[in-house]
Formats: sequence, structure tokens, C-alpha cells
Amino acid sequence: IFEVKEIEHPALIQYLKSRKVYEQRYLVKEIHYRINGKNCFGIGFYNNSGGVEIRNKYFKICLGKKDVTSIKNLKNVKKEICIFEGYFDFLAYFNLPNVQSSNSDFLILNSIAMFFKVKEELKQYQKIVQLAGQEHYPDTQDMAGHLLTQQNIYSLEYFRLLHAWQTEQAHIKEYPALKIDDNIR
Repeated sequence: IFEVKEIEHPALIQYLKSRKVYEQRYLVKEIHYRINGKNCFGIGFYNNSGGVEIRNKYFKICLGKKDVTSIKNLKNVKKEICIFEGYFDFLAYFNLPNVQSSNSDFLILNSIAMFFKVKEELKQYQKIVQLAGQEHYPDTQDMAGHLLTQQNIYSLEYFRLLHAWQTEQAHIKEYPALKIDDNIR
């Protein structure tokens, strides 16, 4: 990394606008870095290990160690946490009404595979307020609208849901692929 600054590059501004999170640009930085002698740039944010999660229109990359991003709120007296799979889910969350007054902690997984790192830490929370999956909602506004319709997800329900998903993912490669002409009944 050879430069970190506020978001200025027109391509990055356009990308934030296309994802409908331009108003949240103060939460991210413009990162310029070099890989294999080539200068690159993207929208970046730091994770808990000092690594930088970088995104632009064409790719996602982490420079440094991959980790989650935790944002603690000193006013969190209700032991609530909002969990997001990715940083753009987190940015989109701020498009929802009344979130500026939220007293929750925030956790951005930066990959669902990072859940193992926070599993024990989550047990201290009484309530998991939100869980978003950006890959299911490529248009950030649609994802934000969907979040409005969700009820609160409590810790036990979240762990059951995650366990079911992990079990499914672990076994998905065990089943043979189906051909179009396979008869499924």
C-alpha cells in the first residue's frame, strides 16, 4: 500500500453510487497499492488484524491478514450486535431509517468463512439484530429493503441457521452433479 486517502477517484465514486452507498463514503478509504509491479486502487476498510479489505467494480481482495471487522459501541447496554457478511452490507444498513440512533455493536465477517473466529465472542450478546447476505441481493437497495421486513434474529436461532448452512455446505460436494436429462422425482 503506498497511498490511503478519502474517496476521490471518479471510478470509485461511480461504484459507490451504483451500489447506492455513496453517502457512507466517510466510512471507507481510497487505497492505492502495488501487486506484481502493477499499480491498483480500490475502496478499502481495515479489519481487526490490520489487513485491508479492498473492493472495486472488478474484484475483491484482502491485503494483509484476513479477519473480521468489529465496531464496538460504548452505548451498547442491551448486549445487541448487528452482523453483516460483507462491508457493503454494513454500508447499506445506514440507508435504513433510524439506524443512526442504533446503540448496537457491529460485526462485519468479510467472508462467511470467518464465522469460526467470532463464534465464542457472539455468546456474550443477548440479541443478534440483523444478518445480511449481499450475494443474494446484488442491488444494495433491494437488500436494505429486505432487511426492513426481517424480524430480529435471536442468538439461538442464528446459531441453528448457521449450523444448518454449514452442514449443507459440507455435504454439497458429496452429491453427484445432475445432468439436464436426469429425471428427478
